[in-house]
Amino acid sequence: MVACGPAGATDLVSSQLAGAVWRIAEIDGKPLVTLPGSAEEPRAEPRFTFAWRSYGGNAGCNTLGGLYAQVGDRLYTMPGPQTAMGCFGPIGAQEAAANAIFLASPSVARTAKGIRLNGGGHSMALERIGAATIADPPTAWQGVALAGQSFVVHAVNGVPTAGKRLWSNNPPRLRFSPGAMTLTLDCPQPAKGVFLQGTEHLFGALLTPTCKTPGTRDAAMSKVLGSDPRIVSGPNGELLLAGRAGWAILWNERRDRPK
Repeated sequence: MVACGPAGATDLVSSQLAGAVWRIAEIDGKPLVTLPGSAEEPRAEPRFTFAWRSYGGNAGCNTLGGLYAQVGDRLYTMPGPQTAMGCFGPIGAQEAAANAIFLASPSVARTAKGIRLNGGGHSMALERIGAATIADPPTAWQGVALAGQSFVVHAVNGVPTAGKRLWSNNPPRLRFSPGAMTLTLDCPQPAKGVFLQGTEHLFGALLTPTCKTPGTRDAAMSKVLGSDPRIVSGPNGELLLAGRAGWAILWNERRDRPK
């Protein structure tokens, strides 16, 4: 077992995007196409607002957003529900590109005019136009301790967990007890480890997965948990863990909001 602790967490920096509103200057080198507005209902230019743990905005059509964390030069996201307005032609293409970028853990690079996100075969240039006014504190689901909570694992490094099992009585789970955690994913036997929760990070390590079957996600999840991941919680039990070795998307199994 590897000892857990804060050593090596110095590259888990806050995002340069945080606390600001960003105009989309272009996607894939092309200026954006926007839907026409009216005097009664003018349309704002495509933009994204990044609070400290969540982001939201549009690329010309539907509202997009979710949770996010930046680790080094990578932006990891847990996209949430979006509106379902039909978008076709160039507008639909640019929205699809924006979605692909956010889903692909894009790289974040400073430019002369702002920030460029690259991922999923696409790129998006952002220019800062003001400060964000959204308060974005940790939610009640994150609380002061993960101990005693159980989460269903929905995806590891962007790869969803196995279909029907996700909704069974024994879904892929990550459980926390005081000082210890247990992962039940692809391997028949659970992997166990230790953890220490910081204000914004989880410091821990899992034992070697109990099986070595190619394609299992246990090893990948173990690496995420062992890379001092950032903890980002949402208002409905969502949990994003993002570290130097990747990211995982989880949902709290509790149906009632923690006190």
